[in-house]
Amino acid sequence: MQSTRGKIVFIGLAIALLFGWYVLKGVLWPYNPHQEAVAMVMGGMATTASPVNGYWHANGAEDPEAAKAAEVAKKDAEAKKELEAKKDAGPKKDVDPKKEPDPKKQPEIKAPPELKKDDDPTLIAMGHGEKPYYLQLMLNTRGGCIQQVIVSHFYAADREGLEVMEEFDGGKRPVPLYLVPGMRPAWFKLTDESFAALSALKLPGSVLAKLKPLKDREFESREGLRNAVAETIGDDELKLFQAPIMGHAVRRERRESVRGASNVPRFKLEKGAVKDPVLKRALSESGGSYVMYHYDKPGDDRPLTDLHERNWKVVEQSVDPDSDEQKVVFQTTLDEPHNLQITKTFTLKRKEYHVGLAIDIKRIEGKKGPNQFRYQLSGAHGLPIEGEWYTSTYRQAIVGFAEDRGNGQKGGNASRFIEDARTIRKEEGTDRQTRTDKLAIRYAAVTVQYFASAIVVDDQQDKRNFLEFVRATPVGDTHKEKEFLDDLTVRAITETFNPEQDVSHKYMLYNGPIKVRLLRQLPADHAVDDALVDRYLYNLNLDTMTDAPMNNFLGRFANAIYWSDLVIAFTNLIHSLLYLLSQAIPSLAICIIFVTVIVRGMLFPLSRRQTHKMQVMQAKMAKLQPELKKIEEKFKGDAQRVHQEKFRYMREHGVNPLASMGGCLMLLLQMPIMMGLYYALQESVFFRLDHFLWIPNLAAPDMLVFWSELIPFISSPDYLGSPVYLGPYFNVLPIAAVTLMLIQQMKTMPKSDDPQVQQQQKMMKFMMILMAVFFYKVAAGLCIYFIMSTIWGLFERKFLPKTAPEAGTAEALALKDETPEEPKPQGWLGRRKARWREKWHELLDQAQKQAEHRRAEQQPPPNRDGGGTGGGKKKKKKKR
Repeated sequence: MQSTRGKIVFIGLAIALLFGWYVLKGVLWPYNPHQEAVAMVMGGMATTASPVNGYWHANGAEDPEAAKAAEVAKKDAEAKKELEAKKDAGPKKDVDPKKEPDPKKQPEIKAPPELKKDDDPTLIAMGHGEKPYYLQLMLNTRGGCIQQVIVSHFYAADREGLEVMEEFDGGKRPVPLYLVPGMRPAWFKLTDESFAALSALKLPGSVLAKLKPLKDREFESREGLRNAVAETIGDDELKLFQAPIMGHAVRRERRESVRGASNVPRFKLEKGAVKDPVLKRALSESGGSYVMYHYDKPGDDRPLTDLHERNWKVVEQSVDPDSDEQKVVFQTTLDEPHNLQITKTFTLKRKEYHVGLAIDIKRIEGKKGPNQFRYQLSGAHGLPIEGEWYTSTYRQAIVGFAEDRGNGQKGGNASRFIEDARTIRKEEGTDRQTRTDKLAIRYAAVTVQYFASAIVVDDQQDKRNFLEFVRATPVGDTHKEKEFLDDLTVRAITETFNPEQDVSHKYMLYNGPIKVRLLRQLPADHAVDDALVDRYLYNLNLDTMTDAPMNNFLGRFANAIYWSDLVIAFTNLIHSLLYLLSQAIPSLAICIIFVTVIVRGMLFPLSRRQTHKMQVMQAKMAKLQPELKKIEEKFKGDAQRVHQEKFRYMREHGVNPLASMGGCLMLLLQMPIMMGLYYALQESVFFRLDHFLWIPNLAAPDMLVFWSELIPFISSPDYLGSPVYLGPYFNVLPIAAVTLMLIQQMKTMPKSDDPQVQQQQKMMKFMMILMAVFFYKVAAGLCIYFIMSTIWGLFERKFLPKTAPEAGTAEALALKDETPEEPKPQGWLGRRKARWREKWHELLDQAQKQAEHRRAEQQPPPNRDGGGTGGGKKKKKKKR
């Protein structure tokens, strides 16, 4: 009874901890509303830096935008404080507060500073055309950077995990994947705070009254809000008041609801000069990717943003869509005190998943400057999270290391550092991941579940170990209590070098599947050269983005015992097997079924033998059960003695109590295969958006019925990330899989009259039901595997022979009241096993004798009068 009560208390505490953690984390790490305030002011983006004693925290030292945003926030706070002071002071003496303002003399409203016309950025398209390259780029002269990256032959999935479609020629077609969207997704609305700010700026009451119907309406873009404002107040008043109205609209990067494909960050940028002030502002707010910053002095913690904010000169542009290679060259100069000329050369080939980037730095002829210089190259940001309600892999930063073996040689002894967005936001950036004497930095990547965008050091150059360290930092707004949705980027900082001699650093900007090996399996019209894939995998060590142990204790331990290598080998084997099957079978779901049959067929001899042993074991235990009950009655109240006597009795009658460990051994043998299959289905880009029956995406839950986002705790978006959040869909496959597992468990568990065994069986059933909650959002492809594997196990057990063991066998003898003779060991391995068994039995006997000896010592000595056990000496009577 006490054991049952303890287990119930344990389960209750476990459930309380799951619910309590969701509340407790909000207390331990409270949300900072300052970030939302900064995000609202002029539609700017939030900063993650925090002032400490008047200085900016060193953790954000490599983020050049943080200091700038902080200064803006500080000025806005001062302006707001000054405005409040004026309001508190009351009207001036020479102003009549009751007098209405002259409508012909409207107060001057200062618009946010706009870019000059001659500073308009220009967008340059690379890889676009009727026959697009594998990568389509949009370059921006502002910052000389890449604004947008489209992966042509992979399609986009929205926040629900559904395929994104667009209208085309009277029908619909899938939208390509905007891996680097180019602009941050944003929703704009006018809130009470917006109207209060506009009222403080003394906008006419008639204009505010017209704007009231737009309050709290969400618009998918700033342009959509502007058009709605124009329809509401008219074009004439829009020209006069556009700047303050648009400037004080509240901007959010994410809607709470996940329903609707329009949530996908997708912006069709057009090449040419950007004249539209709204688009210009949006591009400025979003920032580009692969941006270069320089340090005023090599020892500075934070670089300057000058190279990012200026327009770079285009000195060469070769973007013929019919050519198989395109090239764009940007150039700019740094004046005093550096006097440097910097050239960035972007090259793109039709059938490659990387962009070549060469950064050349040289001293301006006839000029002098410091002999020390270094720069920072930031990575991509804004990679879309697909299926955010069910995925367990959000944005991550990965830094890869490997031994430097020279120009064009394979890197050896590779490793990686990986961190998720939540931790990066909480800690305001990662620690510096610094090169060592043996390990050079190979790449710095931002990844999502299926794709990666990485800064990779080109292996075809004389010096490859020029990156000193890499940090990952958060980007943009934070999500209250959902920091795992936050954006991030990586920042690669070079070593200090002497620019007196011309310096050239070459990079490869990889944008493609995170499982690089899968590029070999693309269809013929999208094929990638095998030599290039080998270069990605082994020379650049991009295989470590997936095929590497975790950088923690368990990962290091698994790597030390070669468990990681074993799982990686089976994962790649499953990938290859699925590819071979897909050449003959058009449906990947059917391929999963065939893989299940192949895997279980390979394991059939082991599983059959183990199942048969379990049946024999159950028969033996049924035969011994009456005697075991007598032992329980005889030593009732002494649990340790009951266990020891049962153990001894079973051994004397040929039943090894540890024989059930064979099931653990069977499970251990299957683990590399099962884990390999799990990882293969989790990282394969071919399963995403693949349809089967009612399932829209094999890499997502089956999503049978949409049951709304209104169910508290279960489907409400407010609880995304909590343990009980199941999402807005009813998924039938996880329920079917767990039900079959429960049936299999009931079939395999023997019936017992032992209350303790019965309690354990109830606990197993309860845990199976609890597992259904955690299993609920598993990908449909994995559910198909588990369902088929369980069905195989049920049929395997059903068709096993149920006849009694043949006469004369060890099993038959064991069922009698005889002790079976041990078969003579054969071979070296058999003799070793026999010796180990003997030693094990000796250890068990010694342990049992020691326990009996300790129990005898603990027994109280008998009474001197022979009256059994007593208290020893009799108490003396007190003398009167």
